[in-house]
This record gives sequence, structure tokens and C-alpha cells, in this order.
Amino acid sequence: MKTIGAIVLALVVALAGLVLAARAGAFRLSLDELKARYERPESKYFGIGGLSIHYHDEGAGPAVLLVHGSFSTLRTWDPMVAALKDRYRLIRFDLPGFGLTGGDMMNPAARELSAAGIAYELLKSLGVEKVSCVGTSSGGTICNSFIAAHPEIAERLVISNAPSAPVNIPRAQRPPAVRVQMLLCDDILNFRTPWFWRTYYDYLWGEPARLTDDLLKKYYDFNRRAVEQIPRNLVPAGASNNAEAAMPQVRVPTLIIWGMDDPVLPPAMLDNLAAKMANAPKEIVRLERVGHYPILEVPDEFTRLADAFLSRPLAAAPAQ
Repeated sequence: MKTIGAIVLALVVALAGLVLAARAGAFRLSLDELKARYERPESKYFGIGGLSIHYHDEGAGPAVLLVHGSFSTLRTWDPMVAALKDRYRLIRFDLPGFGLTGGDMMNPAARELSAAGIAYELLKSLGVEKVSCVGTSSGGTICNSFIAAHPEIAERLVISNAPSAPVNIPRAQRPPAVRVQMLLCDDILNFRTPWFWRTYYDYLWGEPARLTDDLLKKYYDFNRRAVEQIPRNLVPAGASNNAEAAMPQVRVPTLIIWGMDDPVLPPAMLDNLAAKMANAPKEIVRLERVGHYPILEVPDEFTRLADAFLSRPLAAAPAQ
């Protein structure tokens, strides 16, 4: 019994030490540490409103802006860029608070910015006069806002599993394994461990076997970035009232690619998005056994569909 008691005490002490270390930030990475691990030769930085926006500008041809979603980075688009940079100029950036983008998020100038506004200023600085947009998850929402605000430079839109209204799934409706990870990591540790991301992306993927260790390591590293305050205007919200108002203003040819096994945005949300984008000529591709992130789960299929759409002469884009 004494041995069992000693083991239990040791486990309690170890758990307490883990909680204290996690809450103290012992497992966090500074922005400089992330840059040392993940900066690439093509990494560049654009200054705006006290922010330093990390971006890549690769390839040659028609310009395409790639916008990632929440908890993600411009690395989302690695497979697509590798496959298409011989035919397109592919521009992607890390949203404020994510990836390698830094600066003073709370300064007054940053509080006047939006993700769509940053995208526009970045493209203007690069001399881009016409652009197509590709966005996944909340990145699709940002693309809608960008196109609504700057229709004069927008040519096409590819959007994937993007919210058409604010998303708030009660914890009680998540699978038990996800609820346990949220309790441990969000409530107790205040730190999301590698096991959290494995469980969470198992939940989001249509076929979890498609998850790779490399992808999970990147998500873990980038999301253990040192905690920063980020003003609401810079957070890639699922779909604010302003974002919803932008949807009917989109009138460019649009391809919607939807993972039909998305537990966060089920097929009914696809119908809702398509209805709100009533003024855009649309094509819809439904991918069975694919979850919330088609570009990550089936990158070859996503890239093939996007390429076929983006390369089509504008006059030939069909209306729905």
C-alpha cells in the first residue's frame, strides 16, 4: 500500500509540475525560435500598421492570393504551390498572430486594419493589378470580404469549407476524446499538447489515416507560439456580420470545394453559403469522405480542381 501511495503521490506531483510549467509558458516558442525553425529562403516581410507580415511570392503567371484559416499558416498551401508555381504567381501570407507574422498587434494603427485590408495593401505593394483568391475555412471568409471591398481587381474565387455564419459548437456536442483534450489542455494546462492536435484533427479529417506526423508537428509548433494579445479586428473570425454582408457582393466566378464529412461545417452549411453568395456564378464540387480541410487532406485533388477552374478562360466560366 505504501508503494501504491508513493506512486500516486509521485504522479500527482508530476502532474502539478506539468500544469505549472505549461501555464508558465515553459513549452512555448518565441517568434524568433519559430523563425529559426521555419523561415525559408523565399520568406519576405511586409510592414503595415506596426505589423511585420510574413509572406511568400512565388512563380510566374496570373496572380493568385492564397489565404489560410484559423490556427494555421501559409504552409497550408505548400502542396498547391509546389504543383502550380510554374504556371501561376502564388502569393500567400501569415495572418496576424499566426506563423511568422509579428509586430505590435495592439498598437492603434494595427487596430485600424483587417485581414482583407492587409491582403489588399500587400498585393498593391507587389504591383498586382488583377488577382484570383483561394481561401480555406475562415480564409474563405476573408477572401469574400476582400473581393467585396475590391471588386475591381478580383477575377475568380475558390472557397473551401468556409463558414457562412458564426460557428459555435458547444463542447458537449464534441466527441468524448475531444472533450477530454479540451478539458486537459484548455482548462487545466492552458496549453495545447501534441496529443490535443492529434485528437482534434482526427475529428476534423474525413479519413484520419491521411494525417501525417509532419503536418501535426507543424500545427503543434506554430500553435505553441508565445501568447499575444490580438485585437478582434485582426482575428480571422468564422463569419462576423460584416463578413456575412460581403457574401452577396461577390460577383466573380466562384468554385466551392466542400469536404462533406466536415463535423464543424456539415453539408447544410454548404447550402447556406451558396444561398448567401447568390450573385456569384458558382460551381460546387462535393468531396465524399473528406473533412474540414480538403487542401490538407486531399491536396492533389484540391489542386487539380482549383487549377482546372483558374486556368479556364473567364468568359467560359459557367453560371449556376
